[in-house]
Amino acid sequence: MKKSKIKKYGWLAGLYTILGMGFYWWPIVRDAHLYVFGTGANSIKSYFTTIYYILYDKNVHFTGLNYPFGEHLAYVDAQPAISIFCSWLLNENHEYIGNIVAILNLLMLVSVPIGAIYLYRIFTLWKMPTSFSTIMAACITLLSPQILQTTQNFALSYVCFFPMIWFYSASWMQSKKWTSLLYLSLTSVFFSFIHANYIILTTIFLGLTFLFYTVYEIKIPFAKKKSIFLAIVAIFPLAIYYVWLQQTGAHAILDRPVRPNNFLDYATGFRDVFIPASGKIKEIFQVFLPFRETRPDIYAYVGTGAILSTLTGVWVLRDRITEKEFLPSGLGAFLMASIVCLAFSMWIPFRFIPESWMPNFFHVFQLNSEGAWVFYYVFSATSVWLLFILSEYLRKKSHSVTATTIIIFIVLIWVTEGLSLQKQQSNYIKSKGAIANDYLSFENNYAQLLEKIGQSPEYFQAILTFPYFNIGSQPFYIKRGTRSFYYASKLAIDMHLPIIQNYSNEISITETLKSIQLLSHPLIKKEILEDIKDERSILLVTIGNQFEDDEKYLIQQSRLLLSEKDLNLYDLPLSAFQQKNPNIDSLKSIYPIRKQDEIQYVGAPNSTFFWKQLNGIKINTSESILAEYKTGARKDTLEASLWIDIPKKNIGFPTIYADIYNKEDQLIQSYQSFPSSSTDIENNQVRTKILIPYKESQSYIIIRAKGRGQSFGSLFIRSASQDFWIETSEKQQFFNNFPIQ
Repeated sequence: MKKSKIKKYGWLAGLYTILGMGFYWWPIVRDAHLYVFGTGANSIKSYFTTIYYILYDKNVHFTGLNYPFGEHLAYVDAQPAISIFCSWLLNENHEYIGNIVAILNLLMLVSVPIGAIYLYRIFTLWKMPTSFSTIMAACITLLSPQILQTTQNFALSYVCFFPMIWFYSASWMQSKKWTSLLYLSLTSVFFSFIHANYIILTTIFLGLTFLFYTVYEIKIPFAKKKSIFLAIVAIFPLAIYYVWLQQTGAHAILDRPVRPNNFLDYATGFRDVFIPASGKIKEIFQVFLPFRETRPDIYAYVGTGAILSTLTGVWVLRDRITEKEFLPSGLGAFLMASIVCLAFSMWIPFRFIPESWMPNFFHVFQLNSEGAWVFYYVFSATSVWLLFILSEYLRKKSHSVTATTIIIFIVLIWVTEGLSLQKQQSNYIKSKGAIANDYLSFENNYAQLLEKIGQSPEYFQAILTFPYFNIGSQPFYIKRGTRSFYYASKLAIDMHLPIIQNYSNEISITETLKSIQLLSHPLIKKEILEDIKDERSILLVTIGNQFEDDEKYLIQQSRLLLSEKDLNLYDLPLSAFQQKNPNIDSLKSIYPIRKQDEIQYVGAPNSTFFWKQLNGIKINTSESILAEYKTGARKDTLEASLWIDIPKKNIGFPTIYADIYNKEDQLIQSYQSFPSSSTDIENNQVRTKILIPYKESQSYIIIRAKGRGQSFGSLFIRSASQDFWIETSEKQQFFNNFPIQ
């Protein structure tokens, strides 16, 4: 086929895709500047980091989060290739902020028809009819699971990425054009600077293609030599990206977490690939094999049309499977590579191995849904080829009507599911996403409201938001509210103020601990104050009226500036974070010093009191009993507090339980605590506590830990309304289980 004709029909594949999307997406495309595609924290973060960097930052240092330290642009999901380019054009031009949102939205949507064009070009390599190829390319693209990322993670929503990588790889292996290899290299490098996961995807896919192509086409003399270049290109974007990180100082931080939090929880499952999210097929499967609900972040359903095409084609043509023309040149190698990518996304066989046994570098090969996307495209394209071969087979047997009927039937199924997905996503955005004017402060401009009462944004140095969130480094994960990040990022853009909290998985562990420590008990010294050289106040933002004790304390230290619906702005001075000293002398003047075992203590004589030093104790079983305490007939609320070493390896925190038993040794109540959400941090330990209300039938309490490999400090059970001072034989002093310096 002539090159001009290929291009003509390629644009036709894109046009079919645009027409399919146009039924639902046109109002969004027309007013792209008015829509925020996702209202969840991950979606808002995608907008915020990109917008904030473009408007206010330069080079590669992002200052919008993790104040006062900031972060390298590569670690905040800000699509560096787009952000850096737009920053050159729009930096400090706040009036173009709506244009940035429109650009981000349209780039995601434009990538969809471009993906269809490249899928069509792949089909032309296999000499399939142009009309059939254009329709099927559009069908595959409309059903692409990456469409779901338009409301999740924008940087991973570019549908055109893998079809481009695949086409240039296949074109290079089938022809001798060095331009294909050049375009493959440029495409892989460009998308590497959109999101680092594209590097992993490119490296693994091309590396596997090299391996399987060498085996699959072993009888072709030049195949092995040509596939070697794919292996070189697989390493190329990784090398470029690594050098960029090195040269721009990203590796200067040495204590980033070695692997993301609970990364095995994001493994793709069989249900995510082969069973639809809704409809009759799902209901039938649920009757016989109950599955968990679909998660959009790992969903990669291949579609009923692809499954039917594959099953029908393999069944009817089973006698021809071993024939050379059953799969076109190279498709077998690509299919095998995609199956291995799917296994990676499912973490097979690694999901059946204890996580602690796996080397730390394994997280580099974490594909999750991206590996399943590779399988989606290759499997779908393979099913299209089988459908084509099946139709040709039937036509040769004078069953043209049957062949045409089968194709129309499967295409209708494919189109129906594809349009249903497009409708689902676009309706979600249209119903919840027309809030760009609010998010960008064209409406509800809090900076202007503050200025009306004589308070300028320059009065503040950073933003702190309650309900609190801090998602920075393993093993901590604190997310107390669903709207906190939305308002924090909105005000940060509006006022050009950085956010103290983190929202990234690979922030420095040291910096994360210092940031969280701002909410620690007043008895704990806030180390981050030594890094904050500015004396200006913090802008405290609160949403709603439900807060934890550590939040309430800081709100009480603040001065209310503005109240608008359920959002309040406060002036929080740095003095609120200064360490307080307990009034031990006053306590000693009321109660005498007593001795118990190897400690001295001061406290009310009739109040509940239990102390145990666990230093040096490390649990190596999945569950361990730390202490047992008889409560007797006391009717007060108890506080059980425990210091736990912050793990240096990827073992995470244990879950702490307080089990209440009666005299018959029957469990009557169980309470639990998650140290990963605690804010009391000191000396590389975290303090977690459990409040235990009085139970009439209670007899004793068992404190236990569920985990493995963790070490502990001191355990203290006391009446929540009574203060205690303790001094150990090593002269260590504690006040309510807080160490006193």
